[in-house]
Amino acid sequence: MPVTSVLVSFNVPSPLETGRFFTEHLDFEPVMWEESGAVVAEPTTGFNLVFIGAGESPVSPQPHPQDLVAGSIVYLTLETTKNVDAEHDRLMTRAVPVTTPLQDFDGTRMFQVTAPGGIVVEFSAFE
Repeated sequence: MPVTSVLVSFNVPSPLETGRFFTEHLDFEPVMWEESGAVVAEPTTGFNLVFIGAGESPVSPQPHPQDLVAGSIVYLTLETTKNVDAEHDRLMTRAVPVTTPLQDFDGTRMFQVTAPGGIVVEFSAFE
């Protein structure tokens, strides 16, 4: 089964604000912007994220407010630990709040930030 792209959908309180975080800070490209939702793409991998306002999609189940993105993590695996350090430094200069500080954990160099809407983004590389 050859897969050419992946699309993951999240129900968030403010789809455009969440989409802007990914385009302004994480270098995703905007694909679609509407009041009811936003789609962003990582330009090198075919990885796409969809942010939909709660109850906006006719094909998504109506979420309960407490279930919007609870426990959702987007994992971005980088090529080397040097890339993780560089990305951490770049985001720090942009004043992006770091949720989990830069650290080594079980052979992985990692840190996390939290996007608007509560989606945790983890940057990691195996040592």
